[in-house]
Amino acid sequence: MEAYAWFDVNLGLKIKSYSTDPSKVAALVKPSTPMKLRLDYLRQLVELSQVKPTVQSKSIWKAWIAQAEAIRLLRNDYAHGRWINSSLVTTEFHFAPLGWSDEYESTQTLIAVSPAQIDSLSNELWNLTRSMNEVLEPYFLHP
Repeated sequence: MEAYAWFDVNLGLKIKSYSTDPSKVAALVKPSTPMKLRLDYLRQLVELSQVKPTVQSKSIWKAWIAQAEAIRLLRNDYAHGRWINSSLVTTEFHFAPLGWSDEYESTQTLIAVSPAQIDSLSNELWNLTRSMNEVLEPYFLHP
């Protein structure tokens, strides 16, 4: 969760740096505003950028934003689902995604998640955060 929080803080700072709409920024950096809205606005800022990046820079941006979106969705599942620690297996947890099914809960599919997988996700988030400047510079810095 720490890595996710740092990513989100940096996302807000980039939006503050690149946006020319103070009222939009003020609404987006509120703690109660979902990250999806910040990512959507950053996409909009990139699309509206007057700077035309190289094909390679565009490709890097597309991969970066896709990874950010995938991690955002997974984080939402993790944050809103149920975690079950199996007393028989101490090296993994079981996760039940949030669902609104009328079926009895015992039929719900549990997903095994190891601490190593959670660490890997955290590392991906840290890498996204560290690469944010590099990915966005081609859209916002003038030669």
